[in-house]
Amino acid sequence: MTWSEIDLEACLWTIPAYRMKARREHRVPLTERMVEILSRARSGSDFVFAINRKPLSSNAFRALMKRMKVDQYVPHGFRSSFRDWAAEVSTGHSWDTIELALAHAVANKTEAAYRRGEQLKKRESLLIDWHHFLEYCCPSGVRFHGRSPARSE
Repeated sequence: MTWSEIDLEACLWTIPAYRMKARREHRVPLTERMVEILSRARSGSDFVFAINRKPLSSNAFRALMKRMKVDQYVPHGFRSSFRDWAAEVSTGHSWDTIELALAHAVANKTEAAYRRGEQLKKRESLLIDWHHFLEYCCPSGVRFHGRSPARSE
């Protein structure tokens, strides 16, 4: 994530196509809490999450999880947990909104040709609900060191 991709005023993170698996630009609505965290995260680098002005390696998150003694899980599991929560809990969010939030490609070529919307407001609402779940409702069994992952800044 680079600072040039983030528009804090518009509350939007735009990931360029070349960095996306589907090779399509992906826009992510930023919630109030995300903007608050990003506003405090100035790294002095072009990269939002950096050490010595260089981006974190792909193994940085795994190393953090190991230090937290939760290395029985994998970083990709956070995406999976989000998907399971959104689909299984009575969130009221549509399958399309959830899939758009994850930037999943539409397998059906006809459906993909007609899907043009980004559902930014609906995705923002989904992310707010996810934050609320992590902050206030996350079962104690998945809290790390007495804090939910949302508080591990």
